[in-house]
Amino acid sequence: MDCSHWLVFVLLIFVIVARARFCYWISKAFGHDVGFCSRIILCTICMFPYSLDLGEAQYQGDVFKRYWITVLKLNIYYYI
Repeated sequence: MDCSHWLVFVLLIFVIVARARFCYWISKAFGHDVGFCSRIILCTICMFPYSLDLGEAQYQGDVFKRYWITVLKLNIYYYI
């Protein structure tokens, strides 16, 4: 194997992890958990619009911002 195969492999792993994290944050923003996240990852075209449009999901705010605020608070409390 030359270097380009390793680069493609690492890039593929990065894309898979980034998509999984994005889908998890989307599912948490709509009040769901890991089960909904796995449905988004596996069946993006049919499950994502169907569940959010026709389901009872309500947008609950920016989970990413709340997550980092919580992490920062925990770190501050840890060092105090």
